[in-house]
Amino acid sequence: MSLRPDARNAAYRVALRALTAAAVLLAAWAARDAWARNDRAMCYDYYQAWVIGTAVRVGDAPDPYTAATSARLDPLYDDKAWAYAGTDPETQRRSRRLHAAHVTTEIVPASSPWLYTVFGLLATEDYDRDQKRWGQLGLLALGGAVFAFGRLLALPALAIALWLAFSWAWFRPALSDLWVGNVGRVELVMLAAFAVGARGRPAWRLAAAAVLGTLVAFKPNMAVVPVFVAVGWTLTGQRQRLLTLAVGGALGLAASVAGAAAFFGDGRIWLRWLERLPEITASDACAVAKGNAAAAALMAERLGLPAASQTAVAAALFLPLLALLAVAVRRPWGQVPTPPPPPAALDVTLIGYGCALSLLAAPLAWIHYFVLLLPLAMVAFRPRRPLAPVSRRLAALGAGGLGLLLLAEPTRPWLPDGEFASALLVATGAALTTTAAIIDPIRPSAANC
Repeated sequence: MSLRPDARNAAYRVALRALTAAAVLLAAWAARDAWARNDRAMCYDYYQAWVIGTAVRVGDAPDPYTAATSARLDPLYDDKAWAYAGTDPETQRRSRRLHAAHVTTEIVPASSPWLYTVFGLLATEDYDRDQKRWGQLGLLALGGAVFAFGRLLALPALAIALWLAFSWAWFRPALSDLWVGNVGRVELVMLAAFAVGARGRPAWRLAAAAVLGTLVAFKPNMAVVPVFVAVGWTLTGQRQRLLTLAVGGALGLAASVAGAAAFFGDGRIWLRWLERLPEITASDACAVAKGNAAAAALMAERLGLPAASQTAVAAALFLPLLALLAVAVRRPWGQVPTPPPPPAALDVTLIGYGCALSLLAAPLAWIHYFVLLLPLAMVAFRPRRPLAPVSRRLAALGAGGLGLLLLAEPTRPWLPDGEFASALLVATGAALTTTAAIIDPIRPSAANC
């Protein structure tokens, strides 16, 4: 005997609520697990940034971008780590700072002056506490970013809870970012803040653009994101928003550049960083064997080209990928879904495309960089009722699902091992996730403009 429509609807609502409650519990477990992982993380990247920021602040290294100064920092702060740990063997065994100093053989000042300014201002005398708090900040930033992107895409609570659980517990780039103590999750929440503010009042739009400018100064490889957002807004008839993006972004960038110059006490510090950067990115430390999963690095190694050619290969990839993504924005397949997507959904898509471009056309991309794929993955798996053929939807879900499987921690033992194979699988996962969003994209409509 079949149920009446109202009874079926009631049963559906009850089942949905039960599944949502289970997903929320799963997300809570994942958050607790990630919090415990943070207590065990060694955070070698964090140690480098903390040392350089602290050294500039206390006067040990006014200009860390000179080779002589950076070579002096490792033994100097190695001695300070021993003094910090004291003479008690048990305290030495538990000291995160001592362990990080022992593993670190060279301090490499590869990041921007603004990044070291932020780390220097946040640093205290208690390294272990600083590292733990940085990890906790990263976990909260990741959760906040996923929640914000989910709300902007109008995802149901069930989907948001599942994305939170996946991001905290099983997404390998996020777990890697937690383990090394890098800044990918903080970048992600800054992008989410921009997406939220970009649809608000004029003052909020200006502030959101300033956040994006600060992010570019923090991690200059993220400059691709505002560029692609500007391209996307132009192609979808939203040129009136470009002025706010340009003015706010310029203000945020200028304030960050000036702040770093004041912190270092030298207005030319940015020029010296730019002078040192090619030497660092062309070194063997950025080879595939060290974990570089950039497509340009993989192609250069397969073709037998030197590490210095990775930048040229990345530049050759940039324009074709930019054109492909621009076409995906301007002329997406299918008709406008009914109901149309929320106005902010296109902004999330543009941010996701920009992040993908910064990863796929870069000379350097460690696995933790790929945490920036999350917005585009959420776009690819959004619930919708488009008028596109079922075959296209299945192709998008298949490509996106395979891409996430290649980037998931539980599938890692089943995948081929080795430096080149591992890097190739990460790059392939990123390419497949991007392809999924291109195959079945968010279609611009009047609601987006």
